[in-house]
Amino acid sequence: MKFNIKLLTSAILCTCLSVISLSAASPGDVVFNEIAWRTQNAQSCAWIELYNTTDNDICLEDWKVVRIRNGAEDTSKEVVIKNNASPYQLLISSTIKAGDYYLMQRIGSTKKDPAMVTSTSTPVMDDFRSSYLYQFLAVNGEHIILKDASDNIIDELDCSAGWFAGDNDKRYSMEKVKPELKSNERSSWKTYRSDIVPPYMKDHQGGDIYGTPRQQNSVYGMVVIPPDMPTSHLKVEDSPFFPLGEKTPNQAQIAYRNLGENEVFVTITIYNTHGYPVRNHLKYTAVVSDGWDYADWDGADDYGEILPMGIYIVHMKMEEEGGGAITEKQAPVVLGRKF
Repeated sequence: MKFNIKLLTSAILCTCLSVISLSAASPGDVVFNEIAWRTQNAQSCAWIELYNTTDNDICLEDWKVVRIRNGAEDTSKEVVIKNNASPYQLLISSTIKAGDYYLMQRIGSTKKDPAMVTSTSTPVMDDFRSSYLYQFLAVNGEHIILKDASDNIIDELDCSAGWFAGDNDKRYSMEKVKPELKSNERSSWKTYRSDIVPPYMKDHQGGDIYGTPRQQNSVYGMVVIPPDMPTSHLKVEDSPFFPLGEKTPNQAQIAYRNLGENEVFVTITIYNTHGYPVRNHLKYTAVVSDGWDYADWDGADDYGEILPMGIYIVHMKMEEEGGGAITEKQAPVVLGRKF
């Protein structure tokens, strides 16, 4: 058998150049950009969208998304980017291009069918399909980590206490305001806005996809509101919240900070509208940083029972050690229920 040496050499050279052009990744080079765990048909469709923040193409083959359960990696169900027979996975593209998206979606009702299609039944331009994405993302939140092929952590999103945004009832996805923002910060995420980008996709059962898979997020560039203005000590975010998990968020985020120069200790008490203390949330706790500290409230009283829906008052007192200056602030918070 004769070989065309020139053609063979050229093919090898092209392959090598292609491999060389793909860069190794550092933390933050590829990030979580959109998360969807439900559609109109319960969990019939789910996807994870990644974004390449660099100027180089990056190979994602053998990268994986892992869940953290009970403080450890859940090795029973990892989504590894590669072709596989069981669980069934289809790798369409292993490369995430510079400044571009990479869409990982669940396989539909038949193995090779995508879970998402356009209104004209044309499959969305996805990159990777996995049957493991079915029920991979819990509706009440997940702690997920993106790892490269060498098991290095590239990005992390800890929503184990509840998704930072999105809507379980409306089946809206959770979108990042800008890809370069830190994934683990609540203020980096907002809920998909159908009034800005109307649904343009269907799941395989015909339900609308409320999100922006493989496109710029609907909330892109929106102002990220910090916990409060620079002159404030206290801010309550995520109000109303829904501690029984019918909607998100399921916790209220209480943000506080010390604006003085001396060390302070903070006490946070939650009152009902009758002025009765229902939760001693923090008691004389040192404020260790000069930025914002957080104390999320799950809606429970001092006995661990979820309180009735209504308006509550968060009262914060900051005291300098030894009986110095005292600062007191308060803010309302609404505990909600689904009707």
